[in-house]
Amino acid sequence: MSYTFLGVEISPTLFAIGWFMKFRAALLVNLGAILAWFWLIPLAVLQDVPVYDPEQGVYRDITEMGPIVQWQAFGSIIRTVAIGAILGGGFLGLFKMAPTFISIFGDISSAFTGERGDEFIENKGWYEWPLTHIPVFMVISFFAMILTFLVGGFPLMPSAIFAIVLIFTTFLLGAIAVRVMGETGIEPVSGTSFIVLLMLLLIFLNLDVGLDKEESVLIALVGTTVFGSAISMSGTVVGDYKNSLYIGNRPYHISKGNIMGVIPGAILGAAVAIFLSKLLADGTIDLLAPQANAFAYFTTILAEGQGDWGALALGFALGAFVEWATGMGTSFGLGMYLPTPATFPMLLGGAARDWWEKRRLQPKVDSIRMEKGSQEAERSRAL
Repeated sequence: MSYTFLGVEISPTLFAIGWFMKFRAALLVNLGAILAWFWLIPLAVLQDVPVYDPEQGVYRDITEMGPIVQWQAFGSIIRTVAIGAILGGGFLGLFKMAPTFISIFGDISSAFTGERGDEFIENKGWYEWPLTHIPVFMVISFFAMILTFLVGGFPLMPSAIFAIVLIFTTFLLGAIAVRVMGETGIEPVSGTSFIVLLMLLLIFLNLDVGLDKEESVLIALVGTTVFGSAISMSGTVVGDYKNSLYIGNRPYHISKGNIMGVIPGAILGAAVAIFLSKLLADGTIDLLAPQANAFAYFTTILAEGQGDWGALALGFALGAFVEWATGMGTSFGLGMYLPTPATFPMLLGGAARDWWEKRRLQPKVDSIRMEKGSQEAERSRAL
């Protein structure tokens, strides 16, 4: 117990994250943190595991790294295991969804060639947003991405390859992700994003398209960021559709609102990203950012060949096992990546949400169901 750490940060934000995660997901995150801090870290210290010292460029025994050896273990070995767990959970989650991947191609084909409903209704206007906007958006996005990278100083060939890969992965894997979310309630952002990162790195690191190693890494990370943001937004849109259709909105107006909202959202998002990136670059802030750091470490291993392959493989197997057992291997890996002050407030928030639903919300819904019927009860629950 001398080589571990336990704490609770009084954070409304972390409590709110736990509230929306609910207790089960928050518990899986905390189990990852508990395994890391109460088993793996003491084990690493007791075995005096050698860790990489970036300042001297050599491996040193962990007990030589300073008085707070638990943080040395956490920042090196354990976070590598956690990144492997995020990878393992994401890839096994994708593998489990393979039947859905196979059937999605037929669904996409039938959507464009098969029988469709009336998008425009006479005297009532548009009911559905026209499906033909998708290929139009693909063409616009293709040329816009090429132009963006040309203005940024990249050659034409890698810019065109980047645009082609990203267009097809975003629209195809995005459709798969939305389908999976509709069937399981979980959107595989992590697993699909790692596939895109791996694809872009293999292309640009192995093809001679006029880019050096640093530029290849940069373009791969930018592409992965764009992809991850795009399918995360697609999951949000699915949630918007469910809620909006429930209260009587047309699909046309839902799509119109989302498309219009992207424009100010992109401007604001880019401004905040630039602001944070400058603070990160000059060392003013240090963000935990488990997903982003997982991408960075994975990229370092592929591009430079540096990293603890054994710890990464151990984490991969651990994440895959938790994904097989619970279906939440990525959440477990994220918990391993975070210190306990960040995970315990989430657990409190998740427990509070379950308590509120059981002791406060459900009795009210049941009483309304007894008085006014199921339809009114479900309406009241939603409100």
